[in-house]
Amino acid sequence: MHQSGHNWHNLIDEDLMRHGVRRSEHDPCVYFKLKDRKEWLVICLYVDDLLIGGDDESVQKMTAYLKEKYNVSSEGEINRYLGISVRTGDGPWKLDQTREIEEFLIENGMDAANPTDRPGDPSLKFEEATTGPKLNQPKYRSVIGGLLWFAIATRPDILYAVNIVAQFQQWPTTRAWTAVKRIMRYLKANPHIGVTIDPKNDELDVFSDASHGDHALEDWRSISGGAYYLGGSLIHWTCRKQRTPAHSSAESELVGASDVLREGIWLLRLGEILGTRGPIRVHMDNKAARDIAEAKGLTRKVKHLEVRDAYIRILRERGIVKIVKVASNQNRSDVMTKAFGSPRDFVHARNMLFGLSSESAGECCGESSSRPQDVNEHPNGIRMSTDIRAPTEQGTPP
Repeated sequence: MHQSGHNWHNLIDEDLMRHGVRRSEHDPCVYFKLKDRKEWLVICLYVDDLLIGGDDESVQKMTAYLKEKYNVSSEGEINRYLGISVRTGDGPWKLDQTREIEEFLIENGMDAANPTDRPGDPSLKFEEATTGPKLNQPKYRSVIGGLLWFAIATRPDILYAVNIVAQFQQWPTTRAWTAVKRIMRYLKANPHIGVTIDPKNDELDVFSDASHGDHALEDWRSISGGAYYLGGSLIHWTCRKQRTPAHSSAESELVGASDVLREGIWLLRLGEILGTRGPIRVHMDNKAARDIAEAKGLTRKVKHLEVRDAYIRILRERGIVKIVKVASNQNRSDVMTKAFGSPRDFVHARNMLFGLSSESAGECCGESSSRPQDVNEHPNGIRMSTDIRAPTEQGTPP
């Protein structure tokens, strides 16, 4: 039934709203109820899986309310959610997919493959990847789907490489398959890497970077990459091909920053319910792009840009964005814009992204912030996972 998901969401939405929670205007699957620092509730809904955070009393009331209407399995402190292992406690949270990656490699016969140190193939060219013997298309697409799941959930270090090989799904060749196997060989060497969540404050930092034309793409369009940090913790990442070819590296960086900021604005608005504040600090390593973004008028060389491609200029003028200079070798989004020819360079970029290197302790980690920090601003509430199996009285959801 095509409407089953829609009907189920309408049903649970009504019940949650009836209990007094509000639906976020910026994400229809996020609900919240905030009275003060001691009484708060946040619910994240994914089909019939609910992730509930809040103070003890609010969580218990919501759980009891749901049990009255549905056959709810309350699993207490979260340790797994949507195929992601979650380690919690008094310290940082750690999210990884080690078990899923290992099972994925076994399923695809890559558990005994020789490991490699980088996921991206810097020598891959579009012409080579589209000519030669063809492969089984369903198998290729299945593997790409699994890799995309890892890249989106916990492994931004493979996102660029997966996005490149994903463009060959229509007519996969042996050369493209070699590039796909390289990603799996990299996962074989590094299955335990994950994301650590430990915000030091409520500030939002965005690192923006872009390539200028990619020889692995048919149209040589640029790749935009973004890394998003809340209080120094990586919470989101993006890697997308730009809509049109850029005339210069400065233009590709400017367009990339505007692309990245669209997600940044969404994160800012979504996080406002818990106290996230602007302005968003956008870290850019291209001087020409920074100058254009900070100028009051468009220069002769970028008059042709659409308003949407110079979005960052508008946001800066409104005070929503603050542009920050960052050195190229300290840009945390670098790993999502290109394939590295040097293993050392890749490891350096990857460690910066995940915050694993002392070199990566840049401006966004909170120590150099000029804003006052309140460590008690957000209480450490109860984390729990709730799975709704079926309702008891109000009809059967899909």
